[in-house]
Amino acid sequence: MKKKIFSLALALALCMGLMVPVSAEETVSVVWLDEDLVPSGSLGFDDGMMGVRRNKGAYQYGFVDQTGKLVIPLQYSETQRFTEGLAPVSRARDSGWDLWGYIDKNGKQVIPCIYQLADNFSEGLAAVEILSEDDGYKYGYIDKTGKVVIPFEYDFGRSFIDGYAAVQKNGKWGFIDKSGEIVIPFEYGLTGLGFSNGLAEVYKNGKWGLINEKNEFVIPPELNYSDILYCSEWDMVQVRKGNWGDFDYGFIDRDGTFKIPLIYDACYGVSEGLSAARFGPICGFLDKNGEWAIPFLYSEVSPFFEGLAAVKQNGKAGYINKAGEVGPRYRRLYSGQIRPLYRAHEARQRHPNGELHERRFKPVKGKHKGKLQRKTRQPLILQGLTGFFVDFHTKLLPSAGFLPASFLSM
Repeated sequence: MKKKIFSLALALALCMGLMVPVSAEETVSVVWLDEDLVPSGSLGFDDGMMGVRRNKGAYQYGFVDQTGKLVIPLQYSETQRFTEGLAPVSRARDSGWDLWGYIDKNGKQVIPCIYQLADNFSEGLAAVEILSEDDGYKYGYIDKTGKVVIPFEYDFGRSFIDGYAAVQKNGKWGFIDKSGEIVIPFEYGLTGLGFSNGLAEVYKNGKWGLINEKNEFVIPPELNYSDILYCSEWDMVQVRKGNWGDFDYGFIDRDGTFKIPLIYDACYGVSEGLSAARFGPICGFLDKNGEWAIPFLYSEVSPFFEGLAAVKQNGKAGYINKAGEVGPRYRRLYSGQIRPLYRAHEARQRHPNGELHERRFKPVKGKHKGKLQRKTRQPLILQGLTGFFVDFHTKLLPSAGFLPASFLSM
C-alpha cells in the first residue's frame, strides 16, 4: 500500500470543509509516496522539499519534491529542513560521530560534512559546531560558501533573528551581530530564541526579564515572573507566576501594566491574532482584549496555523476556524493528543525552575541514532498544513461547510 500526500489545494479544501468536485474538466492532484518511505523532520514542505526516510530497516534519509518524487536519494544518516535553499545533512562514518554539511535542492554537496552539528541558515548565516583539540566543542558561523564568518569561540549559538544571534561563552549568554561584534554582554544565565521587534527575553538571578537592543530592561527580573514570552503580534508579554502545578498566566504591555489578568492555568503564546489558553479544565481562545474570542468548550487546543486550530472535546478531535466552527474532523490525532509540531530549532521547553531546554540532541549510535526521532505511524501529511501529527489510518469526515462547535460532542 502506498501513502498519499494531498496537494495544497486539496488539503486546504478538505480542512476548510469544502466539497471538492472532480470531473474531466476539474481534477484534484493526489501525490503518492512510495510504500517504503515515510516523512521525517518537519513533516511538511520547506522551500518545496520534504525530508523522507526509509520505512523499514536502517534509516536512510533523502528528500521528495511537491509531486512526491524522490529527487534527493536516501543516502544520509539524518537531514534537517531546507531554508534559504540549503539543508543540513549528515553522513555516517565508520567510527565517531556522524558529521554534518549542507546540500542544495539539486542534491549537490555545497558545504562538506565536516561539522559536529549544523543549524539551518538564517539571514545568510548558519551556526555550526566543531571539535577543537584545544577547546573541545565550539560554535561559530559560516556563510553559504562554507566560509567562516564568525570564529569558533562560543559554547553554543542560536540562529540570527533580526540581525542578532544569542550566543553562550564561559557559561553566560549575550548577543552578537552579523560581524561578530558583541552587542549585548555575556551576563545572562539564559536567553530566549532572539530579538523580535527590538525586544529579547533574558534570564537573570533566577527570573526572566525583557531587554531592548540597548541592554536596558523593559520588563525587569525584579517583577518575579517565572516565565515570560514576548508576543510580537499583540506587542504584549505573556507572563507566568506561581510554582509547578499552580501556575497563573496573563499578559502585560511594555510598561508592565496588566492587559489580561493572571487568571489562566496556561497560555500558549499568540498565533494569528489569538492566544490558546486553559481555564481550569476547559480551553478556548483569547483576543488581545482578554475576551473569549472562541468559547472555552474544549479539553485540549492548539494554536492557530493557517486559519485552523486543532481542538479536542469528549474524546473527539478536529479542526475549527476562527468562528469556532468545526471542519472535517479526525477521530483522534497522533497518540490521541493535540500536538502542535514545533521544528527543532524553534522549539523551547521551560522547566519549573526557569531553565530553558533547546530541542537539540547529540547524535547517538544504535536504535535511537539521530538528533530528533519520533514514531509517527505512517502520518498523513496535508501539504501546507504541517502543524499537527495525525494518524494515517484515521477516517477523514469531510462536510459541505463548517459545522457548529457542538458537532464535536455528537
